[in-house]
Amino acid sequence: MLNLDFPIHGVRISAQANIAMLDAAELALALVEHEDDVETALKRYEQAMFLRSAVAAAASNSGLELCFAADSPKGMVEFLTQHRA
Repeated sequence: MLNLDFPIHGVRISAQANIAMLDAAELALALVEHEDDVETALKRYEQAMFLRSAVAAAASNSGLELCFAADSPKGMVEFLTQHRA
């Protein structure tokens, strides 16, 4: 069974689903607002998305560092042990 409260790279799975839906809605809105200019629509969407995703990207990088640390997999095991359901 999937634990929706378990963080993956610092972001809970339920939050990841919400972020995906927000991304889709913002992209759709940008495309509707700039229906004659897809490039402008994408730039508008990407500006908001990049700002929002910076925190998640930093958390993901932390997880990646755990995977490739000199003492790996010790750090990942400790992380997963701390986040048991």
